[in-house]
Amino acid sequence: MKKVISLISTLAWLATTLLYSSASNGDLSQVFLSCRDECYSRNCSTPEKQKKFYNKHPLILKLTMWDCLDECEHQCIWPTVDVFREEHDIVPKFYGKWPFIRILGSQEIASSIASLLNLCSHIYMIRIFRKQVRSSSAMYYLWNVTTLVGINTWFWSFLFHMRDTPFTEKMDYFCAVSAVMYNLYIFIHRTTLGNRALHLSVGSTMLLFFTYHVYYLSFVRFDYGYNMRVNVAIGLANALGWITWSLKVRRQQPYATRCAISIVITLLFMLLEIWDFPPILGIFDAHSLWHFGTAPIALLWYRFGIEDCLYLKKMQFYKT
Repeated sequence: MKKVISLISTLAWLATTLLYSSASNGDLSQVFLSCRDECYSRNCSTPEKQKKFYNKHPLILKLTMWDCLDECEHQCIWPTVDVFREEHDIVPKFYGKWPFIRILGSQEIASSIASLLNLCSHIYMIRIFRKQVRSSSAMYYLWNVTTLVGINTWFWSFLFHMRDTPFTEKMDYFCAVSAVMYNLYIFIHRTTLGNRALHLSVGSTMLLFFTYHVYYLSFVRFDYGYNMRVNVAIGLANALGWITWSLKVRRQQPYATRCAISIVITLLFMLLEIWDFPPILGIFDAHSLWHFGTAPIALLWYRFGIEDCLYLKKMQFYKT
């Protein structure tokens, strides 16, 4: 158990100290700025030029809301990358992100596809869950809400990776926090069955905090570091709670091992998120590989949920 806690703590520290430590030097370089300004002057500086630009703009880029300035910045990324590779033998970041090859208007096509796979995993497994678990079973409705939260989270993740805008970025971050918080609520509810007063108190507190979190990032300051610390803190509580509970009940409830395995695998895939590297072939970065890795974890997680609900039904732990 001490080794597990040590692993989780180490990953948490790495996530908070390394994930946003890389400099975003590409968008600050003179090569990029000169290219962008020249492109903007040529294509976007007057209404007439913008109209001419949009008339030539491909439909897919219009649908994905690439405006004139966005297009100039995108077109100037790769000449800047070529200069950095030639002069410094490195690939720079732009606005905190690696450069990706744009495909069908998508900025990060691999992460977009991986997000859809995660979304589909939730839909696929809740259908199996509903076939095997009765609606009268304890935790039945909470697991259905898990699916709704998961679908919403991965839908916004898909949109954000398709097209990074201030709105899609905020929605992706807010929904990610909501998923982690709800998973923690599920843990508290599961380990304190029947204590409705506690459930109401914890649920209300979490809802209030989530509301404050959204308000702070939306209207006070969009602080990446603060958002990451919140995610890591809640995720750490999640992991410690579920793993501790799984180890405690595994002899009476062997299926709980699935829960622990799901958490540990998720933590291991976090290493991909921390191990930051330029996109392979301009498409696959560490973040996309992490998302591809989490898609099958949902299958194991829901299997745990199914067996746990069946166990609770059998032992008659639920209350009407």
